[in-house]
Amino acid sequence: LEAMRGLFGFVPNLGVAMAASPAALGGYLASLQALDGAEGLTPIERQLVMIAASRANEAAYGVAVHSTLALKLGASETLVAGAAGDQEGGADQRVAALLQFTTALTRDRGRVAAQELEAVLNAGYGSASLVE
Repeated sequence: LEAMRGLFGFVPNLGVAMAASPAALGGYLASLQALDGAEGLTPIERQLVMIAASRANEAAYGVAVHSTLALKLGASETLVAGAAGDQEGGADQRVAALLQFTTALTRDRGRVAAQELEAVLNAGYGSASLVE
């Protein structure tokens, strides 16, 4: 759990739950660390994706946790509020396309329409970004 505290500045509830299985917690932390320096999404974009997915899943705690992390990473309050659905705008067209794709992917349980996929690819996100 100290590794989580080091990454996030606090221990999220997910970390507490995963502590029951050191292997699961270790695997989760390894996957987070593997994404550091990846060429896909920026750390802020990753948090914005998590906010949008949490919002689509009506998971208020997830929205709160990932909003906190996005702000800690330097995202503007306007951008975070927009991703959380608290206000319109805040994201440039590129990030807006990513958030729309994330919402559709989550809402439709992975069945994304061709035009939604095309929109996020046309915004400049590649396959690696979408997998992250």
